[in-house]
Amino acid sequence: MRRAAFLALALLLPFEARAERWPSRPIRLVIPYAAGGPVDVAARIVGDKLAERFRERVLLDNRPGAGGNIGADLVAKATPDGYTLLFTTSSISIAPSIYKSLPYDVLRDLAPISQILTQPTTLIALDDFAASTIPELIALARAQPGIITYASGGNGTTNHLSGEMLKALAGIDIVHVPYRGTAPAFSALIAGEVGMMFASTIESMPLIKAGRVKALAVTNAERSPLLPDLPTIGEFVPGYECTIWYGLWGPAGLPPEILTQLSDAILALAGQPEIKARFDQFGATLVASTPQAFARHLKAEVDRWAKLVAAAGIRID
Repeated sequence: MRRAAFLALALLLPFEARAERWPSRPIRLVIPYAAGGPVDVAARIVGDKLAERFRERVLLDNRPGAGGNIGADLVAKATPDGYTLLFTTSSISIAPSIYKSLPYDVLRDLAPISQILTQPTTLIALDDFAASTIPELIALARAQPGIITYASGGNGTTNHLSGEMLKALAGIDIVHVPYRGTAPAFSALIAGEVGMMFASTIESMPLIKAGRVKALAVTNAERSPLLPDLPTIGEFVPGYECTIWYGLWGPAGLPPEILTQLSDAILALAGQPEIKARFDQFGATLVASTPQAFARHLKAEVDRWAKLVAAAGIRID
């Protein structure tokens, strides 16, 4: 009997050990945007720190398309074991308001882990574009309705809605041209396929400094420290504000102990000056919130966009 009991205990302990140890294999970090853009860059920084902390590989999986919904849906339907995570933007809080139906529920099917960053966005145009300020742009658009085009990294993204909100609040008719990520959108702008583009400020800076594009304004509520002399759109269009933020999610039902480990890992970033410095380099502000604070922020953003989209009459292309 003693031998049988010992054998049973010996067989049981490895399973318990495996059940308690997480992670014991690589973690997949889904990025619902094309490689090379600001979301991809930020995700790589975070992924590297997670790999370092947990001593397991973090595999980045770019799944662009449908304004980030393809990747978000993949994670929403994944097994909630901590091995499939989502790194995406504030576009996820806009999706419920502008898509007639989503294959997942933003608030029900995903577990918020942490809001990680906020990042300024700039409206840019080629240097020979006829307008150089927001008042000039509004006047030009009113004189030429339906002629001016603007690019974004895809339907339903915050940059898409940046243009739609300007269109609605300023009472102008400009045309959205979506691309599969910010990199192809930049290429289209430089090639003259579109007139303007809403893009992250840090991505725009090299082109602005080289004189290849000009900046008209930033979309945030406050001016960007990267371009302190550049006005906000809200200075000319009352009520205008579109801020991009990034966050980390898992599937709903993520075990509390895994959620806590992931949250602690993100919160630890706030105490690492080198990480803050890396994010500062592309104009991003490190937030690193708790799951509870992030859940409240996400709900508030979903509600805010629902009201704004309804009031402005914004519709997906």
